[in-house]
Amino acid sequence: MKVLILNGSPHKKGNTSFIAEKIKEVYAFESDTCYAYDIKDPCRDCKKCFEGESCSIEDEFTQILANIDTYDAIVVATPLYYNQPTGSMLSLLSRFQFFYGTNKKPKEKKAVIVVTGGGGSVVNSADAEKTLRIALMSVNAKVTAYIRSLNTDSIKAWDDETLTEQIRALDDIIF
Repeated sequence: MKVLILNGSPHKKGNTSFIAEKIKEVYAFESDTCYAYDIKDPCRDCKKCFEGESCSIEDEFTQILANIDTYDAIVVATPLYYNQPTGSMLSLLSRFQFFYGTNKKPKEKKAVIVVTGGGGSVVNSADAEKTLRIALMSVNAKVTAYIRSLNTDSIKAWDDETLTEQIRALDDIIF
């Protein structure tokens, strides 16, 4: 199984990254990880894809778009900012417009959504999860599981005993 991991955290050693790496460790699948903060350009709506061509942006993510059918599953992992994915994650996911423009339907795949959140305000992942599900539909990925770590201000992911249970539960669902 080959898995694409899209990481929306600005911290490569933070809570969100820890969970994504733990999933990789538990299941030992082949994977590629793309960090949203490393991809600088969102979709420009240039319409080049409407002409049946490749994306006009030349970067690491363009190669992922071109090879989307090599992945069996996608893990989208993001902290919540105002109960939504990070701006960089949204910017990255805007590049899935390529499939709308080209009218190509990638092969069906499963997806896992991982959200983390903390801070002094109410943390609600439902809106972010809806946004991510819509984006994943663009690449023909059906969300089959969620992992939530929503009190990272008081319990870091690496100290959260419920995360291991959530990750192990993926076994019957996706991996």
